[in-house]
Amino acid sequence: MSRRDDNRNRDRQGSRQRSHRDQDRDEKTARERDSEKWGKRVAVAREESSSDSESEPEKERTNFKTTGLLEEDEGETYKGRKLKWHMPDDMKESKRRWTLLTFKDNKPMEGKDAFLDLNRSPAYMFGRDTEIVDVPVLHPSISMQHSVVVFRLTKADEENRPTVKPYIIDLDSTNGTFINGRKADGGRYYRLYNKDVFKFGHSTREYMIMDSTDV
Repeated sequence: MSRRDDNRNRDRQGSRQRSHRDQDRDEKTARERDSEKWGKRVAVAREESSSDSESEPEKERTNFKTTGLLEEDEGETYKGRKLKWHMPDDMKESKRRWTLLTFKDNKPMEGKDAFLDLNRSPAYMFGRDTEIVDVPVLHPSISMQHSVVVFRLTKADEENRPTVKPYIIDLDSTNGTFINGRKADGGRYYRLYNKDVFKFGHSTREYMIMDSTDV
């Protein structure tokens, strides 16, 4: 092979190498341009996302504070205990002399438990919780807050005049309240009449309410 042919071969190889380098450089430049474009797109997308989030109203955060509604629904408290009974708005002391006579095993009781004057307060709670009830009844079948006798202002007389009458309500007790031998519905007021008899649970103690005004 002549020297001229060798020179031609070297020129061809050099041309091929330059062509490969130029192609690599062009591909690199194209990748950089694409990368720059994507970078701008990502930046624009982030800005748009940020502006959208700023335009949206801020969501309300969870509030773990107490509302107080539960306390209102659970009724009043007395001596640190929650009462199962809500005092009615028409509760009022009676000007008549109502008394409560106590019987056990169908016999009148004696001593301090035999007689209760019902003119000292407009309401009397019965039950086993001696810290808050007005009339303790310690039989095991009696609930802690069992029942209430309350005087209420009504229009129940013959001339439709306002008058105060006794009522009784069972506080959803476990073993019930009985009026003249019939079980009362829990949470309902029942009018008590002169010489009505009521009892609680399985206790043999009975109570007779009497209007002693004219006696």
